[in-house]
Amino acid sequence: MSKATGRTAPVSPVRIPEIGRRNPLRDMDTVHLLVKMNGQRYVIVRPWMAQDAPSPVVYKVAQKNVEPLEGGPIHVPSFFPIKGYSQSEIIEYAREPLARLSLLDALIDISGEQDAILKAKADLRRNATDLLQHERERERADKQLMALPGLREEIQRLSAFLKNPEVRKQEAWQEERAVFDAFVQALHTLGDNVADDTLFQVHLPADDDLPAEPVNADLLNRLGELRDDVAHALTSARERLGQAIREFERPAWFRTGIRVL
Repeated sequence: MSKATGRTAPVSPVRIPEIGRRNPLRDMDTVHLLVKMNGQRYVIVRPWMAQDAPSPVVYKVAQKNVEPLEGGPIHVPSFFPIKGYSQSEIIEYAREPLARLSLLDALIDISGEQDAILKAKADLRRNATDLLQHERERERADKQLMALPGLREEIQRLSAFLKNPEVRKQEAWQEERAVFDAFVQALHTLGDNVADDTLFQVHLPADDDLPAEPVNADLLNRLGELRDDVAHALTSARERLGQAIREFERPAWFRTGIRVL
């Protein structure tokens, strides 16, 4: 037992009535304690004697047999972290005031452990409720899966459908369609630039503003012809761009006569 830690308040002497002593160990009686450590079970046998009590003897439980430990007697306090006392030993130990304080401290520790055990039990009950709920959901899901006959065959049929040549054509059309869309967008951009012909406008002077016999009359006439040629070229380019845009905006497979899925 642990010694007093000073945590307890002064108390009156503890008196245990005789009626509270149920089957106490008497002289030459034996205590058998079964413990488990690191997956191995042990039996500790400790006879009780009022004077000169022998040390505990430890046996190893192997399947259904009990075998003594090899290597002779062991030091139980160092081998096991917990020591067990009989009821009579505790009664004798409690006759000393300091021992009673130690017992009260141990009782406080046990009370704390009991609270932790109660909390653990509550957590286990809550976990059990959650597990039951999940188990019901799993059973319901299993029933729903059983209610879908031929699910694997349906998946195989769909997989075979995706390998159909017509579906392959549809995938190819989608890839080509993306290329056509990008090209049409570029044509729209080019058409917007061609439509803005203000850079190609040349303002020639009026005849009244020119001299009677201009020195560069031939150049002025050539400039006028060039302006007309540029305007005609821009008009023709806009018409061809519009025709190309209308052509490429139509589905590729529609122009080739292939049916689209």
